[in-house]
Amino acid sequence: MCRNKKMHSFRLDHIISIKSLEEAEDFKVYRKELEEMKKHLWGVSFSNGSLETVEFTLYHEPWEEHIYRRLLREKRCGYVERVNENTSRFYAEVYDVKEMIPWIRTFICRIQSISISNKEVEKQFKQDLEEMYRYYEEDEDDIS
Repeated sequence: MCRNKKMHSFRLDHIISIKSLEEAEDFKVYRKELEEMKKHLWGVSFSNGSLETVEFTLYHEPWEEHIYRRLLREKRCGYVERVNENTSRFYAEVYDVKEMIPWIRTFICRIQSISISNKEVEKQFKQDLEEMYRYYEEDEDDIS
C-alpha cells in the first residue's frame, strides 16, 4: 500500500536500495487484503483497482481433449466450464484483462465468441484479429 491507499507491485530488479523500518501497524490487514486480491490477479498488475471480466468460448474436436485440459491447467484464476463435447467456456474477473491477451491469442483459431468488459481492450483484440485475417488473405492472393 502506498500513500494513495492502492496496492502496487514493484519489480525486484528495479529496486535500488531498501531500508528496514518497523512493521506497519496494519500490516496484517494489508496482507489479508492482498491475499483476497490475488484471487483476481492474472499477472502482477492491479490496474485501477476495479475488476474487469473476460469470457470466451472455444471449439475443439472430440479428439482434442488436450485443449480442455490446457484451459484447466493454465488458468490462473477464473473458471472453465465444459459446455458440450466440443465446446468449453472460460470466465474470469481480473484486475487487468490486458495481461491475459497474449494467452487468449494462443486460442485464436478456436475462439467462437469473446466478451471483455473493458471495451477498449475488446475492440483492440478484435481489430488485431481483423488485421491478421487481412494480412493472411493478401498472402493467399499472392500465392495464386
